[in-house]
Amino acid sequence: FADVFFLFYYTTVLMVAENYDFATAHHANIVSLLRKGEKTSRPIDSVIPLWNPKVGEDRIVQIDDLDVYALSNPQEAQIYANSGMKALLGIDCVLGNRIIGRIGFSCDTPYQFTAFDRRLIGGLADLIAAALERSRLYQEQVEIADQLRAVDQMKSQFLASMSHELRTPLNAILNFTEFVSLGMLGQVNDKQKDALGKSLD
Repeated sequence: FADVFFLFYYTTVLMVAENYDFATAHHANIVSLLRKGEKTSRPIDSVIPLWNPKVGEDRIVQIDDLDVYALSNPQEAQIYANSGMKALLGIDCVLGNRIIGRIGFSCDTPYQFTAFDRRLIGGLADLIAAALERSRLYQEQVEIADQLRAVDQMKSQFLASMSHELRTPLNAILNFTEFVSLGMLGQVNDKQKDALGKSLD
C-alpha cells in the first residue's frame, strides 16, 4: 500500500499527441490534470513542449531530483521547474508502434520512484492508450455520421429543388397537351387524341 500511496499525493497529467501520434506531432495537449490533494481531474486544453518520442525501453522519463537533472539538461529542466516540479515520472501511452499519449506523475519535492512505481504507471499507460484509441475511433464515427447526415440533407434539398424546377415546365406541358387534346388549337384525329391522352395519363 505504501508503494501506491504516492499516486494520490502527486500531480497527474495526461497529454495527447496531435493526430494521436507523437512521431508526427508538432505539439501535444494536456487534456486532463489532477493536482496534488484533489480527488477529481479537470479537463483542460494546454499545448506543451515534447521530449523525443521513442517506442521501446525509452518510453519512460524519470527525474528523481530536478536539481541534479538540470546539470545535464538545463533547458528541459527549466520547463519542468517553471511548473513547480522537483520530481517526475512520465510514461508513454503506446499502441502498436504509435505513441498516442503520455501520463506523468510529478511532485514538488525530490522523490525516488521505484520499480513498482514504474510498473504500476506503465500498466495505467497501457490502459489509457486503449481508451484513447477507442475515443479517437468513436470521434471518427461521429464525424462520419455528421458528414453522412449533411450529404443526405444536401440530397434532399437537391431533390426538392429539382422537383420544384421541373414542376413548373411540366405543368405547362400538361396544360398545352390538354388544350391540343380537346381540339382548342385545331382539329385532332382519333389516333392523335389517343396518343395525347396517354401523355396526359
